[in-house]
Amino acid sequence: MTQPPDYDLRRSRRRRERQQFFSYSSLFAIGLIIGIVGSIWLAWRVFPLTELVGSPAVFQQTYRDEYLYMVSEALAQTGDWEAAQARLDLLEDDNLPQTVVQELERYLREGRSAEDVRHMARLAQGLGAEGAALDLFAPTPGAGSAPESGTPTPTLIVVVGQAAESHQQLPTATPTLLPTPTPIPEIAVEAEPTATPLSAGAQLPFELLAQEEVCVGGGSPSQIEVFVQDGAGEGVAGEEILVSWEGGTDRFVTGLKREVDAGYADFTLSAGISYSAELVAGSPRVSGLTIGVCEDGSAAGWRLVFGQN
Repeated sequence: MTQPPDYDLRRSRRRRERQQFFSYSSLFAIGLIIGIVGSIWLAWRVFPLTELVGSPAVFQQTYRDEYLYMVSEALAQTGDWEAAQARLDLLEDDNLPQTVVQELERYLREGRSAEDVRHMARLAQGLGAEGAALDLFAPTPGAGSAPESGTPTPTLIVVVGQAAESHQQLPTATPTLLPTPTPIPEIAVEAEPTATPLSAGAQLPFELLAQEEVCVGGGSPSQIEVFVQDGAGEGVAGEEILVSWEGGTDRFVTGLKREVDAGYADFTLSAGISYSAELVAGSPRVSGLTIGVCEDGSAAGWRLVFGQN
């Protein structure tokens, strides 16, 4: 069979094209391999990766709070204050004592365990912090030493959330303000608050000495102001008050606002809700506590004074 005149020419051209294609492909593959090997060598030898370690100083607030918790727990376990101080220095906090006190107060508001509260209070005390919460929950100097023979050691039961632990008696106590309860609509409001009468022969640790409506000015919220006194009329810190309303309960403790009185605590009222209040240690229950209206049109709250029998 006779081939076309240009057959050999076309065949030769295709052969050259295939050779050029494989030549270019080979060069590309070789260049790619050289590039990868060179990049690895540069990364390992010339520009090695510097190890980066996150410092607590750049943590988000949530992780800073957790870091403080871990430091307080480590201090409680080991008693090594130098190690705790070194860890705290990593936070680079110029106002660290106050930061730890604020964390302690948050623990009280959230009802954290008594152990967590005590450990955070110890950390704050070691930093030289001051505050009402420390007077009750921080250990006293020399705590843990054996008492003298024949001398009883007084104890104080402190309730935080649902947990209770026995602590050595401290000079003052701590209250905590818990969040304002969510208003519940359409609740029947009693016309006048009254104290629940005692059963015949019953003797409670505290009695209701005074109950009065208090006018609030300047747009301040209406509150239940509670004063707890001992037999000599002195404020008693660390007494827990139970507030209840239809569908909920809450608790707060005397002693945090010692600028008012050692036995003082308050609770913010919400409109449309009728509350009752009593001391957890035992007292008459005062019910029908609602936001009132004074003659000048301002809101009114309530002041309750309980005395020790």
